[in-house]
Amino acid sequence: MAKTDKEIVQHDGSKGGTATSFFVEETRGQLAGFVVVMVQATPSARYVEAQGYLNNVLVCRACGADNYNGTISTPTGSFTMPVRFGDSWRVTGNVASAITLTTIPT
Repeated sequence: MAKTDKEIVQHDGSKGGTATSFFVEETRGQLAGFVVVMVQATPSARYVEAQGYLNNVLVCRACGADNYNGTISTPTGSFTMPVRFGDSWRVTGNVASAITLTTIPT
């Protein structure tokens, strides 16, 4: 299976950066395979979350937290979302620079 890295596209059309919210959306029918999303909290992005939607229905979510002052933290999170040919999908989140999105066509 080939991997194709997708760049995070924010609502204003710019790429990357540290947006307060962003989205990436594939048009209907463009992918049959999997969407893999990984979040990584850091000292500059203490809480990171991402949600995955199939045909406008929330189907998965991941979050990571880099807590402060020695508190136990879980800095990474991920989900894999299967996408059938013809489905539309969308990933939303709160910190674009801390979220990695990869598509794996089948």
